[in-house]
Amino acid sequence: MWAVVIALAIAMWMWTAASLHLVRWWFKRPDAAVQLVYLAGMTALGAVALLLLPYLVLPGSVLSQGWTREVLEKTQYAAIFLVGIVAAAGFARAQILLLPAVKPVARVALKKPPEKKRP
Repeated sequence: MWAVVIALAIAMWMWTAASLHLVRWWFKRPDAAVQLVYLAGMTALGAVALLLLPYLVLPGSVLSQGWTREVLEKTQYAAIFLVGIVAAAGFARAQILLLPAVKPVARVALKKPPEKKRP
């Protein structure tokens, strides 16, 4: 059971990394916000595709022939939970890598220039 769930999580992480490289290569837009939108869409597409596997393929596959209905349902729920967490973590990591590094702005206390005495 856990081998299937962890394999789906690893596949999601790899999909997010591949999506980042594809967005950088294919959508060469100067605006990072547009690239983030494409990245979010590709990450969601990969997550939906990977979550369809436990529901459409796993019940009739050779891997789950000896499983009870309860184990199959637990595997499906664990896959949803773990793929969702990995997709969110992968998107956050890709967002950090995609956005340019911003230097923190030092706060300078604005003071009035000293007034000069007039003679």
